[in-house]
Amino acid sequence: MPSIAPRAFGAVVRRCSDRTLERTLGSERGLGQLFSRTAERFDPERADGFTGDLRFDLRRSSGTVSTWTITVAHDQATARAGSEEGAALTASLTVADALRILAGELDVGNAILEGRLDLAGDFGVAMGLGAMFGGRAGTGSGTSAAAG
Repeated sequence: MPSIAPRAFGAVVRRCSDRTLERTLGSERGLGQLFSRTAERFDPERADGFTGDLRFDLRRSSGTVSTWTITVAHDQATARAGSEEGAALTASLTVADALRILAGELDVGNAILEGRLDLAGDFGVAMGLGAMFGGRAGTGSGTSAAAG
């Protein structure tokens, strides 16, 4: 998957149905690249000393769940498929909603209020995710963090 600029990523996500997003950008390969790019944008100076795992349980329309983990340690972040117990924060949402959040097309706060995003664990970490991964400080949103 070629690297696409944040604006182009947002435009693609905006035009696609949930089903199309799931089949294309939401494929296992696509998710791997998106999570890897997100991890690459990690800014240790904005992590406020956080180390640990961030777990993402992404539901597919088939009912299966694709789990991804970003591990923050030693001033860097890495992404991988799967997870282990004990994540500092677990986010559960659909594949399409995860892509819409990463593209800046779905606000994290609205997703929580609408029941589209469930968070479990350290809400302080949740509030800092945007800043840690290249988004705006205090928003909890990684706006366009995966593209580019």
